[in-house]
Parts: sequence; structure tokens; C-alpha cells
Amino acid sequence: MKWIAWWRLVLVFLVLVVFVSARENKLEKDIPYKGEKLVDVSMDIGLGRVNVFPMEDSKYILRAVVSYSSDEYKPLIEYFQLGSKGRLKLKSRKQEGKKFFGFRDSGVGKNLRNEWVLNFSTLVPYDFEINLGLGSGDLDFTNMKLRDFEMSVGLSDVKVRFGEKNEEELRNFEVSTGLGNVTVYGLLNSNAEEFKVDCGMGSAVIYLRGEVQKDVTGYLTVGLGSMSVKISRKFGVELRTEKSFLSSLGLDDFYEYGHGIYRSSNWDDAQHKIILFLEVGLGSIDIGWVD
Repeated sequence: MKWIAWWRLVLVFLVLVVFVSARENKLEKDIPYKGEKLVDVSMDIGLGRVNVFPMEDSKYILRAVVSYSSDEYKPLIEYFQLGSKGRLKLKSRKQEGKKFFGFRDSGVGKNLRNEWVLNFSTLVPYDFEINLGLGSGDLDFTNMKLRDFEMSVGLSDVKVRFGEKNEEELRNFEVSTGLGNVTVYGLLNSNAEEFKVDCGMGSAVIYLRGEVQKDVTGYLTVGLGSMSVKISRKFGVELRTEKSFLSSLGLDDFYEYGHGIYRSSNWDDAQHKIILFLEVGLGSIDIGWVD
């Protein structure tokens, strides 16, 4: 009978282990506004889903809620202020698996959850450096003040939105994707005079729509992947292409102006111009129009 009681204890222990390892944890973090004139944001999320929303709140720079099911990807949120400048670090840090009876729990086969909900104030200018590994993202920067924007995507499906014109002049706009998929809506609302999009083996869809009062230059590079660019018809567009015989370049309503140079039919009449430098390896770029 003793061995039956012992096995019952072992069974109860194992059930508790499974329950504890499967439970969902939550981290809530509010960062109060203390007069900062600029905030540097470093976001490094190796696994999970990231949601960014604008927030009209004069009390806080950030209000964050992170739900996670494994301590292997325990979230890290750090912030410090130096004078009028703040530095914000957001990271999901990979840790070693736990040990049970001397064996390491690798986490393989688990349904891991790691979801970030980040509400940023629309009152403070930001510099963003974003690195997303495996997962997904919905990043809405509408009405937020951005001065610098860099985003690198590994194997994620990410949507980026600029619904209204950025009040700050965006000095740098760079997006790169490895095997992931990126869609950028309203890129011209970012208020960037120049932008760069690099698509390795993944895919990218870029909507060049928005409110601009100046000419814009873009640098688009594709390796083995594919890119689709949708442009508002109110802009005159010139394409300067560099490609090989294995490249695919699809153009709608453009005429050849010179060797490797194409212009839209409305080039001479358009008030504002967009010049795109296209570099295509073994992949494809399609340029079309949207109202």
C-alpha cells in the first residue's frame, strides 16, 4: 500500500508541474511622463506577437501589458531618463529551460504565448529601433511623433500603419525583412524624405499614400523575395532600375525614358515627384497604382 501512496504523490507532483509550466503570466508596466523631449525605443522581441497603439494620455509615455506562458521568454522592460531624453528597452529574453528530475525542459512542442500590447503617448517624439524574430506584429504609428524608424523582421508577419501625417520630420526610415512578410500602409504619412526597404527572401507590400509637401526618394532592394508597391496616382513617379535577366519587374502605366529609367504617364503634370531606385536580384518587384 505504501508504494500506491507514493505513486499518488508522484502523480500529483507531475500534475502540478504541468499546471505551473502551462500557466499564463502577465506583466504590466506604466512609464510616467516627466517632461522628456525625446525617447529612444529599442525593441527586441525574439518570439511572439507585438501590438503597438497610439495613446492620447499626458500622464504616461508607455502603458504596457505583456502576457507570456513561459519564463524562457520572460519580458524585460527597462527605462531610464537622462536630462530631457529617455531610453526605453523592450525585450523578450531567451532563458535556459527548467530542470525536472535532472532533465532539462526545452519547451519544444509547447504552445508558447508571448503577446505584447504597447500603448505609446502621442505627445512625445520617438526614435524606434525594432527587431522582430518569429511571430507577428500590428504596429500602428498613427498620430505618433517619429524622428527615426528602423525595423528588422526575421520570420514574422508584420503590418505597419501611418494613418495620419507625422508631425516630426522623419530623418531615417529603414525596413528590412529576411523570410518574413511586411506590409506598410501610408508610408508617405511618415514624413520621410528618403526611405529604404530591403526584402531578402520574404515579401513586402508598400503603399505609397499619404500627405506630403515635398518630393520623396525611395530605395527598394529585393533578393530572392517579392515586393509589391502601390502608389497614389497624384504623384509622378520615376523608376531607376538595376536588375539581371533573371529578375522580374512588373510596371503599370510607365514609359521608358532612358536606359533602365521609366516614368509614369503623369510625370510632367504631377505637383510632387517620387523617385524610386530599384535593385532586383532573383526576385520580383511590381509597381502599380491605387486611388
